Amino acid sequence: MEKTKEQFLKDVEEIYEFVKISNNKIYDFLDFENLEKKEILEDFLRENNLRICEESIYATASRITSLRTDPLIKFMESEKLDKEVIKKILTKSYYLAKDIHMKKFEEILEYINSKNLLTKFYRELITSFHNVGKSFNKWFVNWNEHIIHSINEDLKNKYGTDEKVLEFLRMNNLQDKGHGGIEADRSYTILSKQNDQYTVKTYFEFFDDVKEIIEKIRLTKEKLSKLKDETYNLDQEYQDYFQALIDAFIEKDRNSLVEKWCKVDEKWMKITSPIQISHPLEYYEDHYRKAVSPEWDIRIINPKLVSNRANEVKEMYNQLFDKIGNGFEKVREMCINNINRTQNYLGKQMFYYGSHLEGLSSAQVVPNDMIASKNFGKKIFSFADKDLESARRRPFMMLAKIIYEEDFVKESRRFLMNETKKWYDLYDLSTIGHEYGHILWLDNDTETIMNNSGNFKNIEEFKATTGGIITFFLKEREELKKEFVRDIVTRAVGLISTKEINELRPYYCEGLIHLKGLFDCGILTWNGNESKLIVNISNENYDKLKSWYFKTYENLARKYLEKSDANNFLSEYAKLDGDYFMPVDSHIKDFVKYFYEMYTKYANVIDKDDKKENYINR
Repeated sequence: MEKTKEQFLKDVEEIYEFVKISNNKIYDFLDFENLEKKEILEDFLRENNLRICEESIYATASRITSLRTDPLIKFMESEKLDKEVIKKILTKSYYLAKDIHMKKFEEILEYINSKNLLTKFYRELITSFHNVGKSFNKWFVNWNEHIIHSINEDLKNKYGTDEKVLEFLRMNNLQDKGHGGIEADRSYTILSKQNDQYTVKTYFEFFDDVKEIIEKIRLTKEKLSKLKDETYNLDQEYQDYFQALIDAFIEKDRNSLVEKWCKVDEKWMKITSPIQISHPLEYYEDHYRKAVSPEWDIRIINPKLVSNRANEVKEMYNQLFDKIGNGFEKVREMCINNINRTQNYLGKQMFYYGSHLEGLSSAQVVPNDMIASKNFGKKIFSFADKDLESARRRPFMMLAKIIYEEDFVKESRRFLMNETKKWYDLYDLSTIGHEYGHILWLDNDTETIMNNSGNFKNIEEFKATTGGIITFFLKEREELKKEFVRDIVTRAVGLISTKEINELRPYYCEGLIHLKGLFDCGILTWNGNESKLIVNISNENYDKLKSWYFKTYENLARKYLEKSDANNFLSEYAKLDGDYFMPVDSHIKDFVKYFYEMYTKYANVIDKDDKKENYINR
């Protein structure tokens, strides 16, 4: 007997709680008194000839729990390990994390199937999808090695700057074409090098893993064709989606791939159930050809969470557009339509594969394809529960005490451990506001035109976050004002830690732009090395910051409407200094250098003098 939507959602709630329990078992790796978990960590370190100490144990635990590689990289760099050795150990750490998380997924699957939760259709969907995901895990390792660690390093060594690499690619017809025959904003191909010559090959042509994935998707489609989704009546939509995936994967014409994957996005937008499956969507790792990374995941909603952020973002956008958007009404119409049609899903990534095993996002707005969005809108996914659970389970770190004054650290920790309702309110304002902010000011070809210097992504994350910030400033909540600014501060300063992580460069650049406003308005003061960062959220400084964000956002929005090269905005705040962007402002540049030096030294050092018990209910 099929289930009603109400019964189905009750099952979703039960699964959601079980996923939370499963996640807590993963977070147990951060409890160094758990001898079973600690032994796994120490075995990994021993097998890779890494020194066993508190810092290395934390770095490895963090690789498993947050799936981030930077703590482990920082530890290995501090040990003066060779670059090639670091790369090999990072690959081994991927397999360690994969094995642990796959075991978790198998336990969740067993729970769902043993209790007959959801329906036959969705149980088969999840089981088969998991089987496909295991092939994505293999593909990502090969994709990452070939594109990021081989071809891109070769291009960088040969041509130096991003602009020169892009110039070479364009002159030699090595960039793919997208909608309308213009240069694509992303690619589903790779460069293959033979005898010092580059040729373009599709994923299907180059990677055997993709052929395996296609066969598994075909099998999934076949199994689902024998079942009916009588709860949400989406069985045909799933059939169409999987067929579109197969068609896109097997396409050999490199200049037809964007259109084929646009069809995948369009079919996917029609799937509106509480269980959301996803496909390759993002392209942060590859700065040159924006090769879409091998990602594959299943998302599950939390029926108890809701957000009404859309209406406030729309109100803000219309208000600013009336002021600066004369002559660009088609852009307004497109963006408002996208907001109106945006599907908002609040929940968790239940299963995740491939590039997701190198870090899960806090939220996401997709698809990136503007034609698909023009026709069908977007989906916003936000994972607030995961972020809060992770933040509360992580140990307090010494770096905070090195950088900030004691009062700021204590108040931040007190807020995290106690103010659950306000924490979710801030998440809605900043993170979900950020995702809606991505939608604004964009036309069909904005990214392609603005990305001539390769810097579009390096301003887009600031544009997104600041859209949420402006929305708050237009409808201030007195009880959240100081915490809201504190959130901007910790985000901006914390993003400095991503300086050397290529796929996170857009977020690092975002942080540098925020820092300019925070320092200029007196919110932040720093008197040089060894001194603490002073945070002063006085009414006067708050008003200055508010004014700075309005002025800066209006300037940025105009550049988007005019489709000015992204570097025309970015260069006001940050410029390349060797391999990395650094602030134009010399004082902020000194602070960034100091913070990164302290981060390198203290990234894995736990604050043993402070306990979470000191803050709970105080």
